[in-house]
Amino acid sequence: MSSGDRERVMRELGEAVRAYQNALDKADDAVAEILGINRTDARCLDIVDQHGRITAGQLAVEAGLTTGAVTAVVDRLERVGLIRRVRDPEDRRKVWLEVTPAAAEAMGELFEPMMADARRRFDRYSTKDLEMLTGFVHQTIEITEAHNELLRGRTDTKLDATIRKLHNKMAAKQRKLMATPDRVRAKLDAKQMKLEAKLDKKLGRAKREG
Repeated sequence: MSSGDRERVMRELGEAVRAYQNALDKADDAVAEILGINRTDARCLDIVDQHGRITAGQLAVEAGLTTGAVTAVVDRLERVGLIRRVRDPEDRRKVWLEVTPAAAEAMGELFEPMMADARRRFDRYSTKDLEMLTGFVHQTIEITEAHNELLRGRTDTKLDATIRKLHNKMAAKQRKLMATPDRVRAKLDAKQMKLEAKLDKKLGRAKREG
């Protein structure tokens, strides 16, 4: 393939990704409307569903929201029966967020037709092909998050930049946790809690420094 052909394919790939993002935005809008919630709440609901269970602090990191904003989101979702707070039986100080059975059923009805269609269409791809596609998606996420960091750096205050850097560090650890076998998740959960405490401490110090 010539350099010109490669440039053309890269351009077409970029255009396809942008078109996919637009199509996904429309789908997210429709799902939020059907569930009777706003887009931010729908995004947080999806994050909780992806993780199975998550703390409010972890949700704040994943969603890029403040802890106060996340509390408001969770309160709204809890009121409409889509999320529930569950206290950890081994550590009563820790509270997990989970989607309710009703929410899981509703989201299954909304997304299963699309997933079934995807499975049919992807049958023609080999396992290696799917692994390559998965790698492409992960690379795209990393590129996008790095670019987001640059964009935020143009408007963030010193305090915002400090908080964002710590949030991104926690988010990276959380993504690793999701790909980790259950037998070591407890240890990583403990490290995550320590990191959250460190974030709170540095946030307080950054506020004092102005």
